Amino acid sequence: MFIVPEPKKYIQKDGNFYFSQNLVITIPENSLYPESIHAFTELFKNYTAGKTDIEFLQSKKLGHTAVISEKPFDVCTPCIKSKSDYEYELEIRENFAMISFSETIGLIHALISFLQLIRIEDAETDIRLCVPCYDIYDKPDIAFRAIHLCVFHQTSLSFLKKAIALCGMTKCSHIIIEFWGMYRYECCPEISWKEAYTKEDILPLIKYANGLGLEVIPMLNHLGHASQGRICFGKHSALDNNLSLAPLFEDDGWSWCTTNPKTLRLLEECRRELIELCGKGSYFHIGFDEAYTFGTCRRCSKKDRNELMKEHLINITEDLKKYGRRPIMWSDMMHKNDDYDNKMYWLSGHGEYKIRPELPRDIIMAEWQYICTEEFKTAKSLAADGFSVLTCPWDTAENIDAAVNTAKNNTLMGVIGTTWHTLSQMQWLIPYISDKMWGDANLSIQEYQLCCSYHVRRCVPAEGRYENAGFSEQELSGHIY
Repeated sequence: MFIVPEPKKYIQKDGNFYFSQNLVITIPENSLYPESIHAFTELFKNYTAGKTDIEFLQSKKLGHTAVISEKPFDVCTPCIKSKSDYEYELEIRENFAMISFSETIGLIHALISFLQLIRIEDAETDIRLCVPCYDIYDKPDIAFRAIHLCVFHQTSLSFLKKAIALCGMTKCSHIIIEFWGMYRYECCPEISWKEAYTKEDILPLIKYANGLGLEVIPMLNHLGHASQGRICFGKHSALDNNLSLAPLFEDDGWSWCTTNPKTLRLLEECRRELIELCGKGSYFHIGFDEAYTFGTCRRCSKKDRNELMKEHLINITEDLKKYGRRPIMWSDMMHKNDDYDNKMYWLSGHGEYKIRPELPRDIIMAEWQYICTEEFKTAKSLAADGFSVLTCPWDTAENIDAAVNTAKNNTLMGVIGTTWHTLSQMQWLIPYISDKMWGDANLSIQEYQLCCSYHVRRCVPAEGRYENAGFSEQELSGHIY
């Protein structure tokens, strides 16, 4: 079977479901989002080499059942409501495929599985399309399965769509989009690079993500990383535009100045704008890691640093409640460093852990640890304090396994896979962690790399242009010899 993530249970049957130029997908009324119909219409075309058009028909007779066939399906089916939100069953026979589901997300995941099973075969005059006959029963181990995607100056819209498509096709539940100075805020364009993407550029990708069943979580760093750039390169999306914005930040520009009312108003306006951009959702990622120089400017240094941080967090949490959202924050500053082995845990706090007992439990702690290959002790400590916790790995299989196993074994909220600036060199990362979060990861790294190229080739076709293919515009860096 070639489905990632691998389904929980599946049995291959004899035969194949062959189809040609037209497929009809009959669904219960209002069981799919309009964005999903648009996305899957595009995807079915792409996964069949442009040969097949699909038509969605809505039926009043179908009860939590959908049918894929070459002709409309108009038979009454029983109403099935016992399945959990993410659960689905897919039965593929020689003349049709039937999907049983409870909620829309189950139907979306079943359609994704069907797409992944499509094969292109030789025929005498052209090609023919088929799906092997299977019985599939499927649901994930973890409900919250997120990927964190960064939009840098070099990130093209095509690359971003490929990354979103890969998250959707591997059945993640959420994506977190962090714009590194690359979203042009209408409330203050000067805090972004002049080449930043506009709302009109990004909104189609948000809808595409929603169509694939992904909730898009907006992200804006509310403490450190205020430059919206990597510290090692010294770029600052605001101060390299307009140095007169310096009072919004601590003296070196790395952290926001939270005693300046103008800073707080700007962050509130940016939150509102990103929430409107990203649509319905329950969360907002506020960053809050590695705030090395927070509280050091002339105004901030007159107050207790921990009290400033606590006040800032409480105010953000209260404001997000207006939108029905909970803040997600990186939690590396919320630990007592001496409690952990620094060869296994990376922590950047300086006593901020003392405010932990006073923080609202609405705050979700995103516990990133990138060298840890054991059960995350830091995550278990946060959970014991009553916080919802997400474990966050990065770029090694051992680290990913440790993070996901910690979440599963301790019934934590879920997992965020981080990709940062390395995604184009680590195509295996998203399919690998998606498989691990869903059930288990049993393929080799090379097989996950091939899975990545398999999907991006279909989801965002290169149309014969070398630079549009794959996950990189080139294959060589620097001189050939």
